[in-house]
Amino acid sequence: MAIVQSEFSFVRFGDTESDALPYISDDDIAFQIFSDTPVTGIRILSMDGSVLQDVSSVIMQVFTDFGTLYFISPQFSVRPDCFRIALLNGGSVIAESNVFVKTSNIRHTTKITYRCDEDSFGFLYCPSFLVNTVRLPFYIKNPQFTQNQIVYHEYSGRIRVASATIGKEYKLETDYVTEEFHNRLLIALSHDTVFINGDLLTKTGNYSIDWENIREVDNRQEVTATCAMTANVISRNSNCGSQCMLDELDVIPMSLLFEAS
Repeated sequence: MAIVQSEFSFVRFGDTESDALPYISDDDIAFQIFSDTPVTGIRILSMDGSVLQDVSSVIMQVFTDFGTLYFISPQFSVRPDCFRIALLNGGSVIAESNVFVKTSNIRHTTKITYRCDEDSFGFLYCPSFLVNTVRLPFYIKNPQFTQNQIVYHEYSGRIRVASATIGKEYKLETDYVTEEFHNRLLIALSHDTVFINGDLLTKTGNYSIDWENIREVDNRQEVTATCAMTANVISRNSNCGSQCMLDELDVIPMSLLFEAS
């Protein structure tokens, strides 16, 4: 039996010591794997291996030249403090995941869903329902409005806006995490389509790791990182010289209105 998945997947099977992942609900989890053994179900296991719940799941099979790909979105009602996901064949466990840890922290953890328009980074993205969804220890903050404006000066001295585009840029900041985690997050943010807490954002700056402030945890190094994330253009004005049909309307000059009053 072999489970194969992208090295950049956050949900790991056969690598139970990989980074623990926060979760709030089952909506925070969707992943894909290749398996040469049929995956027929999902089980939620406690840290001592006892069964917490056999769960219903969205398990979709895609047959490829590399084997059978399974897209899995677990649906469970239990909310344990810590658990692993077990893949089942019949009643037998064929692989266990890294740990998920329950959190109520929606300020410093973030749900991210990402995909590409074509197969990339070891993930399969055709058909289009194949995505990755996970909650991670990072957050976005300090929104700034980006502005791109072109103005021109009329002979009369009036300044007019020829065009203006307004966007929104955030600062993404991670918690202290491992270098391996940073590598996977950078790959996730480099996808064609990235939704962060439901908002479509694009990485527009360098992913900068703060190696000057290293934290040692359980004989491993953890550091923070930042990058810029930009929303789609939220407002645009293009002055193409239209008079807004004023010549066709019966418009009273402002000077006459003031005189009348």
